[in-house]
Amino acid sequence: MIRQARRGLVRVHRKVNSLGNRRSCSLCGWKGFAFETLGSIKATRRRGRCPTCRAKERDRAFPFLARDLRTEGKDVLHVAPEPNIVELLRRDSRSYLSIDLNSPLAMQHMDLTELDIPDAAYDLIMCSHVLEHIPDDRRAMSEMFRVLRPGGELWVSVPVVGESTYEDWSKQTPQERIEAFLQYDHVRIYGLDIADRLASVGFSVEVLSTEQLPPEDVTREGLATRRPTRIFLCRKREAGDRSAQ
Repeated sequence: MIRQARRGLVRVHRKVNSLGNRRSCSLCGWKGFAFETLGSIKATRRRGRCPTCRAKERDRAFPFLARDLRTEGKDVLHVAPEPNIVELLRRDSRSYLSIDLNSPLAMQHMDLTELDIPDAAYDLIMCSHVLEHIPDDRRAMSEMFRVLRPGGELWVSVPVVGESTYEDWSKQTPQERIEAFLQYDHVRIYGLDIADRLASVGFSVEVLSTEQLPPEDVTREGLATRRPTRIFLCRKREAGDRSAQ
């Protein structure tokens, strides 16, 4: 009875919440008074999740930061697919493949450090909140560089704290990793110098941030968090392009 009563209260709350238009979700079109609160050991996020499609802040930020992303006629590789982003990447693409090491949401299971994909097979790769889980992240970056065609783009997002990446391989227990890296299955906390790691395997890198967005978009879409959401737009140079990385 208590569980049923709670479910009923949740349904009523969501219905009342949907009557407003102070907030909106860029991915599903929901409008309402407030996003749902998400909690963690480190912080509580009052604008955490869309009550309809469950998109988190970083998901809702993607359409704004990736306004120049084009999928028309492109072969697209999606690493660790987020359900809210799949249709944006699949739409108008020539082909679409999602991969993950274990997730049932992925079309194929692959290790990002050892991709079973030919060289220069894709025009566009999306890789969001994956690299912080991989011990040999430079190997994963190199593999994505390898399977990307010249002129292609890799869109990378990771949690970023400060300027310098922090790694400590002595942190092995879940509690140690939560305290050091914010989450039990993270192996590092990236700084803005992730751009240097990406450049070291051959990419030119541009940093996109919610700090660059109009304040009204940030407020309406609930994108303000303790740390800005950033996307690292990485391009594989065309053959013969001698411009600086």
